[in-house]
Amino acid sequence: MLRIIHGVKTKDKVPIRKLLEKTEMLSINQLTCQSMLMDTWKATHLGLESISAHFKPRDSVRFKDQLQANSDPQSFVSKSSKLFNMTTQRFKNTNLTKVAKQEAKTFVRSLPII
Repeated sequence: MLRIIHGVKTKDKVPIRKLLEKTEMLSINQLTCQSMLMDTWKATHLGLESISAHFKPRDSVRFKDQLQANSDPQSFVSKSSKLFNMTTQRFKNTNLTKVAKQEAKTFVRSLPII
């Protein structure tokens, strides 16, 4: 899609990273991570009962802002908890959806495109 928008062909050897930066878009993997982060944030801050029961804070005082990973390392909860734990304190502590979205997008831009 980016190649069509910019009129670039595969033979031109333009990296996707440059096309994404030019259009200020996120890659599919980055969009997925952003969605997972926002779902986790909503579960922990808005008290969505069906989801929030799966995300439990750690018992340790040292890691009180971090979430426990699920016993299954491939589960949505484990992956989301891992991403959530990597984010900024501002993202974890804000009560405003707008700020959470901005912080999530900023954080996701630092992740590899792959």
